[in-house]
Amino acid sequence: MKMAGIEKYQTLYFANRIDVRTMQRCGGTTMRHVWKQIHTGRAEKMSMFERKLEQDKYVVGEFGFRANSTRYTVIRDPFKRLISAAAYRGYEDINTVLENIEDYQDHHFDSFTSRLGHPSQYDEVFTLDNIWILIELLGGDPIHTNRGNYQPVTITDKAREAILKRYSDDVENGWFDYAN
Repeated sequence: MKMAGIEKYQTLYFANRIDVRTMQRCGGTTMRHVWKQIHTGRAEKMSMFERKLEQDKYVVGEFGFRANSTRYTVIRDPFKRLISAAAYRGYEDINTVLENIEDYQDHHFDSFTSRLGHPSQYDEVFTLDNIWILIELLGGDPIHTNRGNYQPVTITDKAREAILKRYSDDVENGWFDYAN
């Protein structure tokens, strides 16, 4: 599968052939900090340049995985993820955005399926709530990098229906069940 743009560099490569596929608003920035801390000892975010260099080191297949790697990903409750994405993008009326999610073409609103594939591609799927288990497994230190500056939002029934419609591929592939 040919990957373009930001999607191409969403897989992080760790020792022992461990590949971690990241997703926007699901701990990706935290995982890039962990990668940098493990590889350089510096607690800062891995740059796009470093991501490209890492990708270019390896022969990778679909979703950037190395052959015979152990594959992990981190997901988040889909509704909380979209609320976070809308807030991150600066939208004030989050329910209006979510009720009209079909109208937004922004990689922060992409489905799990489009960015991560199918849950069966992974040896383990972690949630944002238990990302610390993955960080420990990798040998990193707990780093919380993005606390957000927004308040939780109760989404409307209309927004919930629009989300389920837009992300029907995630529902069909089991990502919604996996996150809950």
